[in-house]
Amino acid sequence: MAMSETRSGCAANCCFIVMLTCGSALVFAGATFSIHEIDEVRQSKLGEMTLAANLIGANSTAALSFRDAQAAAETLQTLGTDRHIVAARIYDAQGAPFATWMRPGVNDSDVPPLAEPDAGSFAGGVLRLSSGIYLDGRRVGSVFLERDLDELRAGIVRYGFHRLRSASGFDAVRLPAGRAAAAQHIRSDSGAGSARKLHSRRRGIRSGRCSGRLPGNRTPD
Repeated sequence: MAMSETRSGCAANCCFIVMLTCGSALVFAGATFSIHEIDEVRQSKLGEMTLAANLIGANSTAALSFRDAQAAAETLQTLGTDRHIVAARIYDAQGAPFATWMRPGVNDSDVPPLAEPDAGSFAGGVLRLSSGIYLDGRRVGSVFLERDLDELRAGIVRYGFHRLRSASGFDAVRLPAGRAAAAQHIRSDSGAGSARKLHSRRRGIRSGRCSGRLPGNRTPD
């Protein structure tokens, strides 16, 4: 019985170690995959912002040429349909602000006061993009866009929760099942051993009774 319990305990421990190793490997693979996926999503958002900046620029060339700031502001207001766009500004050819649009509550100091070099960057939980506006190959201005990354962060949290739940579910569901099976095996061995002992005891009692009756039952001469 003690040997069976030892074997069952070793089996349960080995099962736990194997499952812990597999779970750790899954978590590491998920983290690696999530980093790669985050980079892909960032590049996708940067591409979307670049497209939006190009559209704003194409629709602002006339306003810049005729110095129509109201028309440029109306063009920027179309960005209000995207709830992730935080601020936008059009600059003239000299880099001075020409038209600005911001969501309520956004501080004007967050928008560059002068045009910046064409570039996109991720910093402070936002995506900032500066892009030139061209007309017939001539630079007539530039546009600045700022977008929050709430959607990206929410996606990362959902992805991480899903991975964590999958990994923990693997251990939580299968490990108790293995322990339960080991415990059942121990109980089975224990019960079988008790049954064998009881059977042997009964056989000994019956043998003793038989041996005690035989000497007294002598055959008469």
